[in-house]
Amino acid sequence: MTSIAAATVAGTSNRPPLVSWFEECTKDSIALVGGKCSSLGELISSGVRVPPGFALTTAGFADFMRGAGIQAEIAGLLQGLDHDDLDRLENVSRSIREMIESRPMSVELEDLIGEAYRKLSVRCCQASVPVAVRSSATAEDLPGASFAGQQDTYLWIRGFDDVIHHVRRCISSSTRREPLPIG
Repeated sequence: MTSIAAATVAGTSNRPPLVSWFEECTKDSIALVGGKCSSLGELISSGVRVPPGFALTTAGFADFMRGAGIQAEIAGLLQGLDHDDLDRLENVSRSIREMIESRPMSVELEDLIGEAYRKLSVRCCQASVPVAVRSSATAEDLPGASFAGQQDTYLWIRGFDDVIHHVRRCISSSTRREPLPIG
């Protein structure tokens, strides 16, 4: 199966895909899709039956953040943030989550996710197939540390609008106070 993004975005095949099917993921895909999705791809390529699915890639995440136009605003909020000021950390985290959840996705990204969701529903022979929307962070499970469970997971999400809404919520969960980068 060809990459959803490569097949959909004409003339940009040298660009990393914004969305990728699990079966396209390998152990070399961790930086693009995170540990969970790369492991699912490895299981599939080994012949293990895994329910079908797709991932928003780090390129898709970057596309969303660029399109939302909030990177400079987030950088300003994080500037000089004191890691000992837990109340301020929580307030900044909440502000960033609200920004992310209130901004629309680019038409291209929304279309790619929508097309992947439609194809997934067809593959599963079920209209509006229920899905899990969850993170597969690229640095979630490292040899010396694990950050699993710090980002949100949403189960039994059905329908395009709810999938898009929960993708935004999952992205915003990476800015909860616990995993918030302080610089």
